[in-house]
Amino acid sequence: MQKTKLGISVGLMGFILFLSVGFGGYVPMLIIGGYILFFESNEWLKKSAIKAAVLLVGFSLINGVVGLIPSAVTFINEIFAAFNSYFSLNIVTGLFGAVSTVVSVAKTVLFMLLAIKALTQGTIRISFVDKLIQKHTEGNSAQ
Repeated sequence: MQKTKLGISVGLMGFILFLSVGFGGYVPMLIIGGYILFFESNEWLKKSAIKAAVLLVGFSLINGVVGLIPSAVTFINEIFAAFNSYFSLNIVTGLFGAVSTVVSVAKTVLFMLLAIKALTQGTIRISFVDKLIQKHTEGNSAQ
């Protein structure tokens, strides 16, 4: 079993990475992911750090876009209110609130599953993310 420079197994470090990024957000990603990328030599661990960062940014973008839609409806409603008209789509706000909750639950479940798989240095294949990581790390490993 390969160990990190901290003396813990590579799988346990991946477990810590995915749980802390999944539940803690950007600060743990920068601290733990940065440490892994700069100081550890295990390729699986480095790719896991990149995968965690890409997934976190992806989920943040999805939640950002979903959060913009109710704000746009509110903005349109305010414009109509300025002319003493009413334009209300309260169902849109509720619907996109539910979508945001589903995205957050999916993020939590995915990071928990990735953490469990990391204990055995495994991963869950997410094809577009894995292809992106492979494309951008493949040239660096040959140097």
